[in-house]
Amino acid sequence: MPPIKDKKSLIIEIKGSVPWLRRLEIGLASMPLFQRCMPYIRKGSSTLTLEFHVSQDTWDDLLASFEDSVRRLEAEHGPIEDEIAFEIRSGKSLECDPRPLYLGNQLTILPANRDKAPPTVSDSGRTVVLETGWAFGTGRHPTTRLCLDGLLLLRNKGMLFNKKVLDIGTGTGILAITAVMLGCTSAAGVDISNEALEIANANIKRNRLEERISLFSNLDEVVDSGPFDIIVANLTPSVISRIVSSMITLSRDDTIFLLSGFGPQHVSDLIELLGRFGVDQIMSRMTMQGWALLMVTKRIICDNFEK
Repeated sequence: MPPIKDKKSLIIEIKGSVPWLRRLEIGLASMPLFQRCMPYIRKGSSTLTLEFHVSQDTWDDLLASFEDSVRRLEAEHGPIEDEIAFEIRSGKSLECDPRPLYLGNQLTILPANRDKAPPTVSDSGRTVVLETGWAFGTGRHPTTRLCLDGLLLLRNKGMLFNKKVLDIGTGTGILAITAVMLGCTSAAGVDISNEALEIANANIKRNRLEERISLFSNLDEVVDSGPFDIIVANLTPSVISRIVSSMITLSRDDTIFLLSGFGPQHVSDLIELLGRFGVDQIMSRMTMQGWALLMVTKRIICDNFEK
């Protein structure tokens, strides 16, 4: 495995008219490969920049999917404008940014992947130190940041203390670790990637939380640890759809669900899906850089939640 500092991102910058770029953004967001890789999306007045934090051996597949999306849009809406321009390049990923990430004055996330010795955890317990490896999650991707903001919102409402959290698709363990740091009694992290579990386990030890966070390779293993008060799932809509019944099984009547990993265009479909299981009380909806977070529960827990 190459060092993190040598890892590069695939960056696609598209220039064109605003209407066409908007159609392109929506079209790309519906593609399974793009959903799985979760690009950073940056928008300018006439540009759309996609940054994929993936290994270089997947670049060809991503570019092929991108070209397929463009052809499909041309078939639906006519040829793209003559002035459209594409630039493809590599660059250092934002996920590898060595700078601390400050979440207000409540939490600091420090990357452990530096040339110098890793920083130590502060005595205050409000500093999270993370090594990323190839696992997703340093807090800099908008979906991860939205989940972190959701946890902070719950903490500020006094709704994290003495709670049990389930983090599905835990990656580096960032959300499970953060939840415990912010007041939860315990957390369980689930990921189907053995590499992610190894990295998450190392991060849990690095932050001295071995006795409060458990890791599992699938949801069936978690049953004996439930039910959970808060369930976080930073996953694509298709994966959420497949596991929604399992999430409900692991929940209580007042469990809060924090869901991200999708764009605003998917929110209404997810609300309809969750409503079939009685999870129909919307507590919060947030968006960031083309991504969304949906916070829902089965019954109203707190009036005027966002005020």
